[in-house]
Formats: sequence, structure tokens, C-alpha cells
Amino acid sequence: MYPIASAPNLYGDSMKKLILLCLYLICMSIHADETIYVYGNLIAKDIYDESNSITIKTSEDFEKLNTTHVEELINAIPNMNLSKGNSRGKYFQIRGIGERASYEGMPNHSVGVIIDDIDYSGISGLSSLNGISQVEVYKGPQATRMGPGALAGMVHMTSLEPQKELDGNISFSYGNFKTIEENISVAGPLGKRYQGAISISKRDSDGYMANTYLNRSDTNGQDEFGIKAKILGLYEGVKAKLTLHFFELNNGYDAFTQNNSNKTTSDKPGRDDQQTISQALRLEKNLSNSWRSYTIATHSQSKILYSYDEDWGNNIQWNGVSGWSADYDYDIAFPKKSVDFTFDQRLVRDEKLIIGIYGKQSKEDFQEIGFKDGKERKNNFGEFKTRNFAGYIENQFDLTSRWYFSVGGRLENRRANYSDNKSNRFDPSETMFGGKVSFNYKKDQSNLTYLKLSKGYKAGGFNTQDAVPSDRKEYKQEKLYSLELGNKKLWDDSGLETKASVFLMYRDDIQVKTSFQDDAMDPSSYTFYNDNGASGFSYGAEFEADWIINSALEITSSLGILKTQYGNYSYGSKNLRNREMPHSPEYQFNVLADYSFSDRIYMNTNLYMSDDYYFSNSHNQRSHAYQLVDMKLGYRVKNIDISIWSKNIFNEIYSQRGFYFSNMPPNWNEERYTQRSAPRTYGISAKYKF
Repeated sequence: MYPIASAPNLYGDSMKKLILLCLYLICMSIHADETIYVYGNLIAKDIYDESNSITIKTSEDFEKLNTTHVEELINAIPNMNLSKGNSRGKYFQIRGIGERASYEGMPNHSVGVIIDDIDYSGISGLSSLNGISQVEVYKGPQATRMGPGALAGMVHMTSLEPQKELDGNISFSYGNFKTIEENISVAGPLGKRYQGAISISKRDSDGYMANTYLNRSDTNGQDEFGIKAKILGLYEGVKAKLTLHFFELNNGYDAFTQNNSNKTTSDKPGRDDQQTISQALRLEKNLSNSWRSYTIATHSQSKILYSYDEDWGNNIQWNGVSGWSADYDYDIAFPKKSVDFTFDQRLVRDEKLIIGIYGKQSKEDFQEIGFKDGKERKNNFGEFKTRNFAGYIENQFDLTSRWYFSVGGRLENRRANYSDNKSNRFDPSETMFGGKVSFNYKKDQSNLTYLKLSKGYKAGGFNTQDAVPSDRKEYKQEKLYSLELGNKKLWDDSGLETKASVFLMYRDDIQVKTSFQDDAMDPSSYTFYNDNGASGFSYGAEFEADWIINSALEITSSLGILKTQYGNYSYGSKNLRNREMPHSPEYQFNVLADYSFSDRIYMNTNLYMSDDYYFSNSHNQRSHAYQLVDMKLGYRVKNIDISIWSKNIFNEIYSQRGFYFSNMPPNWNEERYTQRSAPRTYGISAKYKF
């Protein structure tokens, strides 16, 4: 226990085929005529009133895709990616922007993650989909809504809501690698004045890595437990909703090997543990016929332990290496505690004018403990506090019955206070501004065309490690300017639905994250730091489609196209000028076919394709392009659904995290190391709805 203190041609033949296929699907899409609401913005809106590229996935989509965690759902979201390096993928990238890891303190994230009004950015490995009714992914800066935490976009998740009538389900799943998942979700009345909802989920798995030295199959296993609960009541005209979350992850972390296989030899496997308790209180009240008040207060506290075996081996192994006859034993841990408080007061007039104030206070106690040959070799610890205060406004102006103009802005001040045991002291304060302007043409209730110009921002910060030059200790805020043209349309006569957007983004003072290995014979001697690049730009498109061919066959598809490029930036001997940004595949394609043989028997097949991309700014290693196929065969009778399934059915070998450094005696050459993603998995699931 540790104490707490060269890119492929974007327009090649394969890309042309993908684009033509997606355009065909878009032109033929049919979708049920029903109102879909999104809840991630300042007020709930019909999807056809929201001038933003948004991907929406509901609990029905989770079942079709056979996903139980956000890291699996990402394959169905165009221009969204993730980086591994943990037991669960918790660092997301949208349109090529987002963190890939966070080893030091000073959290500062580009992709916001909100679950039931509570901000979980950077610790979203707990994002189980059990008990979640809807996931919304907003692409592009969301400054008016979330400020500096949503430079690239935002993931908004809504759990099961309280209801007046009893509703719920019980599910069970068993798969290979001894994977067991159980979930119960129930919503219903609690007397005459109250309604409630609760979801309890449990996941246990040995994981797909095997430790041959310890003769164990569970060193990279998962032991996860979560509760999401809500109580809704009405008090003298005030609608009050109390949300309670509890998450506990006791996961192993043993994922890297010298030969990039799924068999490890570490003698001290790591941990990826987290315990989080959160609460949110939302109060809604009509002040008059025109004005409505929303008051939201949240509190969240977490304990996190992240550790791993740095040498990835054991002394018996190392002493047997030709040319090397000595122990080589390193391991490291990053324990931390964090506490967040937020307060958000919104006043809304006629669902068009929104005026609000926002405050957030965060505190994080962090520590880095390194060991060599079982003895402590470093112990760095410190404290990081931030205080944010913002005012925001958003308004819609109707120009005609079809044309309207929307504008929003947010002015925010952020103060930070950092101190550690190495005499580092920083106390910066900065004021930031972001917002959006959109011109909208709504021909009818289900036909929206919009042109939006938005500005996002991300707070500056500081580098604390000794090896960082004094002139690069602090870095400035990053600014992002985005121009987006989009259309969402549901064709009345045919039921045809289309969703498409194109975008161009310019990044100013890009915060470029880099790292150096200071000593080739020491895997722990790394310097991580952020720096401001001159500029960069991205452009691309997103397409999504649903196609119900008949009562038996439905096809859902998506395509993301992305091109990124750094401006003039270099550090040391490396030059990133005109290079692609990391974790930015130039295409991502997904298609799901759901076929019903009868009222009871069904089958679906899901295909996902991704281009290759750079793993990091620190080296030139790239992933491999890959394709995944999932299949599911099910049987429904009354309220019971039983299915057998397989993911990555062709056992494709691919990686979502890669490094290039020296970690092998006696020559200490820099080599490519990757963390394998999931191999073929299969199992059986059952669900009972009541």
C-alpha cells in the first residue's frame, strides 16, 4: 500500500470507397419519427434546435452495440478517439484534441466529461454504461457551457431518471477471461410526493493479460462497482432532484511487455484503483410566466492510486540476459486525493435567453513515489488548488419564422495555487473568454441548417520538474477558433434522416505535451512538460445515418474524416512543423446491421475501421490501421432477452497507446512498446425488463 501525500493519402481509393458508402447510407437513411432531446447544454433542447455536431447514443444503442463502457462506445462516434495506458481508457480526444495521459498533478483537460451534472473530466474511467439512459458527445469547443474544460468538446451522460410508474431491468453477462457483469436498474414512485431511480452494477474480470512469472491471469483484471441514485420531489413549486454516485474500482494494471505481447513477466504488477463519492442537487422553479430558475450544486471527492512495474520484468529474467548480470528493479506509484465543489445558477427566459454565474473550487493532493530494488528513490508530493468564477449569457433572436440568430459568451477567471516539497511555488491568475455565434435556418420542425463560429479556451499552467528550462516553466492559455457548417434533417414523406457537418479549426498557442528520458538506463527518469506551439489547424467532416430498410433490417453508420497539422514548432532536435497531431486518425468508419429473423430471433453485426495515427509528440511511432468486427445473436420472448456475442471476432491485434524509449539492458536502445487492446472476447448475456 502506498501512502498519500508518414501519413496515408486522405483521398486514396479506400477513403473514396468509404466516403461513397457513407454518402449512400446518408441518402437512404430512414429513422423513426420521434422527438429526441439533448440535455448537455444549458437547457434541454430538441436535437433539431441544437446548432452543434452531436452524436447521441441511447440505452437501446448500447444493447445493439453490446457495449457496457464508454471506451467501447467510442467506436460508434465519428472523430473521437481514446488513449489507453490505464486499466480503463479515460483520456479522450475529439477532432484530434485531448490529453493522452496525466502523470503529474495540475489537472487541465481538453475534453469534458459530465455525468448527471457532475464533472468527471480526467477520471472518467468509471464511465460504465450500466444504468445510463443517454450519452451525448458534443464536438468542437463548448466554452459557453463548460469553459476551459471543453476546448475539444464534451461527453454528457444521463443516468436513469425517476419515474411515476415502475420501470427497470436486471441483466447478467458472462464472458471469457472470467468476465462477469451484473446490473439492476429500477425507477418508480416513492410515495405520493417522491419518485426515485437507482442503478447498481458490478463487473469482475481477469483481463486479457497473463503474467507468466507470477503464474497469474488476473494481474490486469477488473473489479468494479457502481451505484447511481436519484430522488425527485416537488416542494412549494420547487422541483428538487438529488443525485448520489458511488464508484469503486479495484483494478490491476499489468499491460506492458518487452515483446509487445499479451504475456507479462513483471514481479510487481501495478494498480489502477479509484473510489469516488459524488452528490448533485438541482432545483428548478418557475419565477413567472417567462422566467425560470435553475440552481445546481455538486460535490465530488476521489481517492486514486495508479502504479506500475517500470522495468516490466523480474530480477531472475534480467540476470539471465546475455551481457547483463545484475538486478534491474524499478516500480512507481501515483496516489492522489481530489475534492471538487461547483455552483451554477441559471435564469432562463422563454427558453431563449439564458444568464448564469458559475463557480468551482478544486483541491488535489498528489504524490509520486519511485522505488529501486525495493528502496524508495524519490518521493515527490504537493498540493494544487484552483478557483474558477465565470459569468455567461446565451440568447436566441428570431429574424423570421424560419431564420434565427444565436449568440453566447462566457467570461471566466481562474486562479491556481501550486506548492510541492521541491520548493516549487506558482500562483497564476488569468481571465479567459470564449463563446459562439450561429446563424440558423429551420425550414420545419425537423430540418435545421446552421453556420457556427465559436471560440474555445484552455487555461495555461506550469511545469514543475527540475529538468524543465526556466524559460519554459510556465505556458500560456490555448485558444481555439472553429467554423462549422451542419445540417440535420428528417424527411417527412419518406422518414429519411440526415446528419452531416464540416468544420475548420485554428489553434493558437497550442499546448504541446512532450517528454524526454533523462537517463537511458533509468525508466523512471522522465521529464514531462507542456509548451506552447505557434499554431495549428484541423479540418474534416462527420456523417451519421440510420437506415430502416424494412421491419426486419436496420442499418446505422457513421464516418469521421479528419486532417490535422502543426504550425512552426520545434523542441530540442525534434521539429513538428507540418506534422499530424497525435491520436488523429484521418478516417474512422462504423456500420451496424441489425436483422430480425422473426419477432423473437435477431442478429446484429458491427464493423469498425480506423486509420493509423501518431502515438505521441515525443517520437515518430504510429499505430496500425485496423478493422474490428463484432457479432451478436439473440432471442427475445416477452420481457426476456438472451444473446450470445463475440467482439473482435477475427482477433485483430491493435494498440491504442505506444511509446518509444529505452527499457532493455544491456544495450539500452530506444525501442517501440505498445499496449495491446482487447483481443477476441465472447460470452452470453441475459436481460429481464419489468
